[in-house]
Amino acid sequence: MKNPWPDLPAEAPYVLADDRSIIERFNARYADNPNFTIQTQLLPEPFIGDPDARVYLLNLNPGYKPEEDDAWHANVDYRCAIVDNLSHRAAAFPFYFLDAALKKAPGSKWWRQRVRSLIHDIGIEPLSRGLFCVELFPYHSQRYRAVPKALSSNGLAPSSAYAVHLVRRAIQADRTIVVMRAFTQWRAMIPELETYSNLFRLKNPQTPWLSPNNLEEYDRLLFALRAAP
Repeated sequence: MKNPWPDLPAEAPYVLADDRSIIERFNARYADNPNFTIQTQLLPEPFIGDPDARVYLLNLNPGYKPEEDDAWHANVDYRCAIVDNLSHRAAAFPFYFLDAALKKAPGSKWWRQRVRSLIHDIGIEPLSRGLFCVELFPYHSQRYRAVPKALSSNGLAPSSAYAVHLVRRAIQADRTIVVMRAFTQWRAMIPELETYSNLFRLKNPQTPWLSPNNLEEYDRLLFALRAAP
């Protein structure tokens, strides 16, 4: 399946053409609730990292901190990291939130907390090459709300088909998959996740830390990351 994200508009609103109608109608429906507003002034982040990484993380959608995210999305280095990532271009830090240059970005703070144990056990550079996160929904919002069935039969945007494609490709390649959030929604899109033997789930997805206390298979996760090229 062709990656649709290099076709993202060069100026805001940053919404793929196939998603535009659904996103516009969604925002009109929830115009009185800014928590659910899809932030189309921000570049989407449908995935982070190298899609050939040994470990896939399944997440829900990128968050939004008013003012902080707006400022960082105006930062040239950050924008370049996102744009390169959207095209799967090679980078020194494929999982760019682990790049020291972006350490103060809101997304970096969020991710560094959740992979703190892995940074300690693996090291930040190899970890950046070993992790690939896929978001179920690619656009930023303060709180996630599924697209109503009246707008989308599966509660998602058309571009989420590429996320499904990437995860199915990872299953075929026997990648390690860790579900951080939204297992029910991911399973609805990819039923084979239910019986996939190399899938790990967190004990408490409400606090999605990748740590020994929150993941029974933590040692197996380390083994997969250390096997990364």
